[in-house]
Amino acid sequence: MRWFFIGTNIQTYIVHLLKKESYNWLEQIVLSGLWILSLGYKMAVKLRSSFYKTKLLKSYDAPLPTICVGNITAGGSGKTPTVMKLAESLQSKYSVAIVSKGYKGTQVKKDKVHNILTSDPAKGYGDEPVMIKNAHPNLSVLVCKDRHLALNFAKDNGFDVAILDDGFQDLSLKADINFVLFNSLRPLEKKYLLPRGFLREDKSALKRANFIGITAGCEIEKIDLSSFDCPVVHFKRDHSFLRGSDTLPLKELLNTRIGAFSAIAHPQAFEKALCDIGTTIVDSLRAADHGCFSSKELMQFSNKAKAKGANYLVCTYKDYIKLPEKKETSLPIYYLEDSLSASSQDVTYPQLIEAIEGKITNYQRNKERSL
Repeated sequence: MRWFFIGTNIQTYIVHLLKKESYNWLEQIVLSGLWILSLGYKMAVKLRSSFYKTKLLKSYDAPLPTICVGNITAGGSGKTPTVMKLAESLQSKYSVAIVSKGYKGTQVKKDKVHNILTSDPAKGYGDEPVMIKNAHPNLSVLVCKDRHLALNFAKDNGFDVAILDDGFQDLSLKADINFVLFNSLRPLEKKYLLPRGFLREDKSALKRANFIGITAGCEIEKIDLSSFDCPVVHFKRDHSFLRGSDTLPLKELLNTRIGAFSAIAHPQAFEKALCDIGTTIVDSLRAADHGCFSSKELMQFSNKAKAKGANYLVCTYKDYIKLPEKKETSLPIYYLEDSLSASSQDVTYPQLIEAIEGKITNYQRNKERSL
């Protein structure tokens, strides 16, 4: 447990350092070390890619129509909300399976597929799969460390289409449509790979993308999107309520003082959304992405925020589902309801849905012919 907290603190420090604009001499030394490590990482990525290109390692076609929602940056690109948006758009006509590896889930197996229940713990099966299931109880969310096994399970159980929550870097699997997301294009400008930057792969990997999605980011207009060789979908984030033991309309929260806490990749974006709806953040508490808060931490934070005049504590839904069962706080806890929508003037999202439906139709025709 001690090493876990040390590793989490190091990760938090590095993320904070990478987001800075200027550095002191000690930070420059740390960045130099990270740059050397990133060169090794870059070589490993290129070598692995070459093995698949030369067929030393084999890629397999997905056994049913499969849409991979991924990114080339580390965390915070809006994959899970986009997966839910796609599933919402398809589920009225098709049987949809969402497939996840259940990142950090302690009960996720490599040789067994688990169909998530609303009662499943986030710690056991991953915060994002459990979040999807609780937000959309009618959706099937399949969790397994082996994506191939999960997709075959989906095929054998009669699903029409599978949506991968992450997986763009899994070159062993050929998805029908690769949908690559950004919440900001700034990592492409800096060009550094992990751990010196936030890139999992360099920009050349986007050649594998069929569609690109912009889920947020005020810097988007500064980038020439014509440099991409595929259609670009623009999303916007919608907020309507704070939900908890009851529901609070956002229009009633103007100038309300709150404490904000989150364990996500980009807490600044979450806190900005709270400010944009008119609340005043008097204190904030952050943890590394996919982390969680103990009852003691929440109590201490609640007391601090209350002393500063806060009326509520607010987190993301991803954090809300991980709250300790036995918690006592001096302030009520709510989460900010968050969803994605495509611009009414954006014709690219309907093109994406049409492309997916075309893959499903071809699959169903071939299936009927084989009977």
